[in-house]
Amino acid sequence: NKAFYNCTGITKFEISGQPTIGSEAFYGVPTMLSYEEVTNGAVAGVRVNGLSLISSKATEIVIPDMVDGKPVTEIATEAFAGNTYIETLTIQSTNIAIGDKAFSQCTALKNVEIPTEGTVSIGALAFENCPIEKLNLSAATEIGAMAFSGCTVSELTLPGGECEVASDAFAN
Repeated sequence: NKAFYNCTGITKFEISGQPTIGSEAFYGVPTMLSYEEVTNGAVAGVRVNGLSLISSKATEIVIPDMVDGKPVTEIATEAFAGNTYIETLTIQSTNIAIGDKAFSQCTALKNVEIPTEGTVSIGALAFENCPIEKLNLSAATEIGAMAFSGCTVSELTLPGGECEVASDAFAN
């Protein structure tokens, strides 16, 4: 129990096998993401796949611009789908593709910060049924079908330039 309690200096953690982890073992440890290296054409980058086991109840998620010296280029399909703990999401990467259903049904997700510069592609149903209140999509180049369906957005900023918006992207 409490093996790494408040060890705020931990930035990377790898677990081999299936160890037994005691209660509050990682309490106070910074949120850690599960990721993998990907290549999209000539661009080598990193895809965020979700939260690591030790961060599964995190309420604040920050998707960094870089991981291990490589740009974060995408968030995987259904990476955080159904997570009922995430309240705040900050995406720092300015050129990113958010996969289909990446944050679908994240019923506590109210605060979302997406870059206002660069290129942001948002997949179908990416934020379906999230109680997002305010949203700035000024860097969006593509918004997938039903990407924000069922959301309770009261303040919305859309891009001034070209942006492909699919059907029912903001359907209620």
